[in-house]
Amino acid sequence: MERDRSGLAARYAELAEAIGLELLAGRDVAYLTLGDPLTYSTYIYALAALKERLPLLRHRTFPGVTSYCAVAAATGFALGEGKERVLVLPFPDLAIDLGSMILNHDVVILLKIGHRLPTVLRLLREMGIAEHCVFGNHVGMPDERICVPVGEMNPEEAGGYLSTMLIRKNAAPESLKSKTGCR
Repeated sequence: MERDRSGLAARYAELAEAIGLELLAGRDVAYLTLGDPLTYSTYIYALAALKERLPLLRHRTFPGVTSYCAVAAATGFALGEGKERVLVLPFPDLAIDLGSMILNHDVVILLKIGHRLPTVLRLLREMGIAEHCVFGNHVGMPDERICVPVGEMNPEEAGGYLSTMLIRKNAAPESLKSKTGCR
């Protein structure tokens, strides 16, 4: 979960070494991760390092529930209806790019928001679509935070690495309008 990628390869190699020793000793190993292991997950890199160390590795990856599906289920937010175009992305390198991504898609699923939450909220308010969007943080955990819609949301009340925003360019469906507030 570090932005500085320079030291990560060595850390994944160390992890692969530790897991590899367990496997070579005849033990089963499970690697647990939050969300889905193959959707923006550290598991992707750990598995690649392990396969490099053990090219004949037999493994099985079990799907998990992505953060955005958890937020959608908790809020009643439809992720794609009919021919709507849906984009899933981590926060772009340049905040200005987010606006054009929203304009070019019907629904944008924004992951890894972190400290940039005030920037996102300001953009959604400027675009006039904050009332069509929902926010979730730590969904399914004891410190879960959900805001429907995000128009009046205080960015200081929530944030962090496990934050997900579901952004709808056009009016929110009726089912979403009945679930207002932050909890």
